[in-house]
Amino acid sequence: MKPVAKYVRDEHYESGVFVPKQTMKIFYDDDIASPRSPDEFSNMTHMVCFHKRMTLGDSDHGINPDDFGSWEELEQFLINERGAYIICPLSIYDHSGVTIFIGLPRDQWDSCRVGFVYVTKDDILHEYGEVTPETERRARQVIEGEVKDYDRYLRGEVYGYEIYENGKCVDSCWGFYCDYEEVPAEIWRVGTYHEVEC
Repeated sequence: MKPVAKYVRDEHYESGVFVPKQTMKIFYDDDIASPRSPDEFSNMTHMVCFHKRMTLGDSDHGINPDDFGSWEELEQFLINERGAYIICPLSIYDHSGVTIFIGLPRDQWDSCRVGFVYVTKDDILHEYGEVTPETERRARQVIEGEVKDYDRYLRGEVYGYEIYENGKCVDSCWGFYCDYEEVPAEIWRVGTYHEVEC
């Protein structure tokens, strides 16, 4: 498997301990489960989505789209019957790949509404112990973060790395939902590094 990127970190000392020159190879993580999978991930949000050609969002929401005549009816159902407290519309842009975002469709050809993402008061209480303007703000950040992670998953922007010393793999980790350029900074907090040709 060819790496997406390769970085080299020069030899240095960390807390008085010598660390030899290392090479980090970054790869696409194509063996990752959907971040909406209840078996693999614990999400604070609920993502109810419908699309005629693809399965999106939570697979276990138990809602039939044929029971609703409009997005507004579904939204009222989620508020009244499921306790949605903070609720945001979800749309996708589908052109040479799919990207999901909070908000309404951006154009009439390649974008469409697919559902909602929401949290309940109970979700906020469970996570933060109380419902206040501050915990509501934090819950909104979680909504944005979980949608962003799901978007990265849909776009294939999930990575793993292997670190080599003297040609031998000494460390590896997978499942980074980020731009691949962010991985070295996350792992190598000490020392200088630079990108090299793969």
